[in-house]
Amino acid sequence: MEHSTNQPNNKEPKNQEIEIRALLNPKQRSAMEASLTNKGANYLGSKHIIDMYLCPVGVKSFQEIEMHEVGSFSLRIREQSSEGKTKVEVNTKMITNEGDHNAWEEHEVSVSSFAEVVAIFHTIGFKSYFTLEKERNMYQLDNMTVCLEDIVDFGPVVEVEVIASQSESQQAKQQISQFLTSIGVTQDQFVAKSVTNMLMQEKTKF
Repeated sequence: MEHSTNQPNNKEPKNQEIEIRALLNPKQRSAMEASLTNKGANYLGSKHIIDMYLCPVGVKSFQEIEMHEVGSFSLRIREQSSEGKTKVEVNTKMITNEGDHNAWEEHEVSVSSFAEVVAIFHTIGFKSYFTLEKERNMYQLDNMTVCLEDIVDFGPVVEVEVIASQSESQQAKQQISQFLTSIGVTQDQFVAKSVTNMLMQEKTKF
């Protein structure tokens, strides 16, 4: 997701991506756009996204790279297409609280070529191990970015994000949880880590 982390020097930086994700059933998915519009959300558009995840070539199981400890991270290359334009980004997300998959320190940079950045990482000792394709529809409601996603070979999910400082992370999680409940998503639909993590555990082979 796109955001700015530039803050005045006397303020705690807002470099935490606070997210909660939930699985949707078909009935919820078909009604979700209307629910968001009724709450005053602004539609930001749609994107077709391909995500490729990479890890060191010596890794032989997902358990070796599953994020849990503080400092553990993911490395992702994303190609996203919208209105005939394509953008490629390299992204890392790093755990800041042990076992917490709802708050990250995130860094992201744009690059000019998906193929070339993949080649660079392969050259310096990384390999691709998982690729995900999805359609994303985005909305903005106050300080929350809401993404409705239809994942190829999986199904619909909703992801809500707030960008906050580390000290604000718990408050942001509560805000997102209350919002999801208000649009009919129950706690048992929340995903403890991430949908990507779920799919990686099911489908990744080294």
